[in-house]
Amino acid sequence: LATPALQGFFDPARYRWARNEVAYVGAGGEMRRMDRVVLRDDGLWVLDYKTGATALAGLADDAPQVAQMREYRAAAEQLWPGHAVRTALIDLEGRLHEIGPGAIA
Repeated sequence: LATPALQGFFDPARYRWARNEVAYVGAGGEMRRMDRVVLRDDGLWVLDYKTGATALAGLADDAPQVAQMREYRAAAEQLWPGHAVRTALIDLEGRLHEIGPGAIA
């Protein structure tokens, strides 16, 4: 989490506020959690940590991780209306993989 690419999400001097383990109610009524939500000048970021061996670079648009991030985006848009929501996965190497609203960015 200390890699240069991630400092804007974990150095308090670089963001407005951040929350960990943000709970919300999923579409089926179940409790779900977003790993980290960070408000920065370039938008509200929802971050998810991926610790498995699954390669994140070049994920297909129909990959489960992409669907998960779309769900997080929808939840964040309801919880914090008026903010541009961006989503990204963080892998074990400290790389950020942004997932766009309609496709992988």
